Amino acid sequence: GMPGDRPIIFWATSYPFANRDKEDVQKDMKRSNVNKAMDINEFLEYTNLSQKLSLDAFFKLAAEHKEVNFIIKPHPFERLHDNNVYANYIKESDSDNVFFIESEPVANLLNICDILLHLTSTTSVEAWLLGKQTISLEFAEREEGSHNELLSGGATVTNSDELADTVRHY
Repeated sequence: GMPGDRPIIFWATSYPFANRDKEDVQKDMKRSNVNKAMDINEFLEYTNLSQKLSLDAFFKLAAEHKEVNFIIKPHPFERLHDNNVYANYIKESDSDNVFFIESEPVANLLNICDILLHLTSTTSVEAWLLGKQTISLEFAEREEGSHNELLSGGATVTNSDELADTVRHY
């Protein structure tokens, strides 16, 4: 179980298209409101890079802060049944302070966390309403104007050093 006497950093991931094949993603994009003009290859490259850089920074932070509990909750549309990249990272890192929680409602996790990590997620708005600190993980460059209005209520970081500094500041 998770020790109850530690601060909690909660990462609400948002990578529904990461690590998926192009044809599969194109089918999903046709059904969603994703920018149709976007080049699919660039989009997948951005998504995969963003997820990898975020994972690396998250686990580096967790290794440096053993006194903190770290929770990962995947976006509901992430397909993890074939290859759970988060569980694999937890296993490889041998982290006893990182917990993968798939079934708990986001609201419950927001209530217990001290800091929310996200990628321009609407979950950040819920966190702000609860008075929580938020940090957007903008590690990979992307088109300007994608979701910038969702960044205004919290910090934005572009690398793992900025993430570590911002967490220390909070």
